[in-house]
Amino acid sequence: VIHLELSDNVDCPVTEWLDLKVKNENLPSKKKLRTHIQTGQQLSTRLGRYVDKERVLDKDNDRYMEIVTDPLTGEVLRHCEEALSVHQGHGSA
Repeated sequence: VIHLELSDNVDCPVTEWLDLKVKNENLPSKKKLRTHIQTGQQLSTRLGRYVDKERVLDKDNDRYMEIVTDPLTGEVLRHCEEALSVHQGHGSA
């Protein structure tokens, strides 16, 4: 099943945000989500402008990856690659 949602708002800058989820419907509800990929531009509250963000949570391969870059300078603001099983203490983890 692919769920694709597109929206447009003329009051804000043009940005892209892709949110993909891969689920295994044969598993119990809390374990259905196997892979979650997010990529695109997201508003940084610290900078007050949009940054490029890519995040991958892959339960089947025990992988967490997040890269945040400043599109104006190319500076990497955050780069985290680690086993998903050790990615604790962040948000709702």
